[in-house]
Amino acid sequence: MPQLKNKIAVVTGGSSGIGLATAKRFVEEGAYVFIAGRRQAELDKAVAEIGSNVTGVKTDIAKLDDLDRLYETVAKKGKGGVAIQTDTINTDAIKYPPEPPLNVTALPFGLPVLSRV
Repeated sequence: MPQLKNKIAVVTGGSSGIGLATAKRFVEEGAYVFIAGRRQAELDKAVAEIGSNVTGVKTDIAKLDDLDRLYETVAKKGKGGVAIQTDTINTDAIKYPPEPPLNVTALPFGLPVLSRV
């Protein structure tokens, strides 16, 4: 039995490199995977390469509005899964909201938003 059957996975930076490899493996293990990345063409290519049980969501994890849209997209599919952040951002250039509406104890921005799913 696949280890991630009926789970939802979110992989930021999932359109190339280790993120793409992670997304492929999660699909092989039975998960439905959302890959997030900034370049739509690269996302489309990655989705085609993975095949089924995957959705690409154009997301810049440095933008809270993009993260909210990613969260809303994932939430429509359901709950219960894993979130993997394979990309990085320069948090020195980003100001946190004065009263964060999310758990900011995980990696900056990406995983806190996804932890609501």
